[in-house]
Amino acid sequence: GNIGNDAAISVTAGSVNADTFVTHIDNGGSQIGGAANLDVTVTGAVTSAGSTQFLVNNIGGTIGSASHINVQAGSFKVGGALDAYFDNESGGSVGGGQTVTIQSNGDVTVTGGLYVLGSLTSGGTVSAATLASTNVMATTAINAGSGGIQQFSYVSGYGTIPSVIHTLTAPSITSTGGINFNGPDSDGSAAGQDGGQLVLNPSSISFD
Repeated sequence: GNIGNDAAISVTAGSVNADTFVTHIDNGGSQIGGAANLDVTVTGAVTSAGSTQFLVNNIGGTIGSASHINVQAGSFKVGGALDAYFDNESGGSVGGGQTVTIQSNGDVTVTGGLYVLGSLTSGGTVSAATLASTNVMATTAINAGSGGIQQFSYVSGYGTIPSVIHTLTAPSITSTGGINFNGPDSDGSAAGQDGGQLVLNPSSISFD
């Protein structure tokens, strides 16, 4: 179906403690005449045993006006993956573009993958088993686990890798799984693709 004007979700809470925490606008194959906005403000901690997601599914869809995902929290402790993005695969479009901003006053600790197509800022340390986000800034450190530092991909859609510069900024950047920015190989019918671009801005750096 179609929505003639805006589609919006707004959540305000003192804290969140849940099995999963999902805020999601689904516009797959559809049309929103105005904007599609997610606004989440949690003054305390966001804690989830499983995944935490802030998503706008716009696969094959059309959104008429500039849109955003804005999330502010005291801290994040996520037992699964943390995902935040607009999924514009299969020709999806957002008139005026989209922004994704995740702001944490404290640590961001993710047991699974961290997939943010936008900006994530932490007043402490950002830690994730796999770090696949496009613009991460941390006051203390950025730590990637066994999955290493990878390109962002649409994990809830078709796994497409958008062409975008990835930037990590922190006093210390550590990745036990190294860096994997390999582009997709040729399969004989489609040509291989570039591996992408990564900018690191640390005071110290360590990779295994």
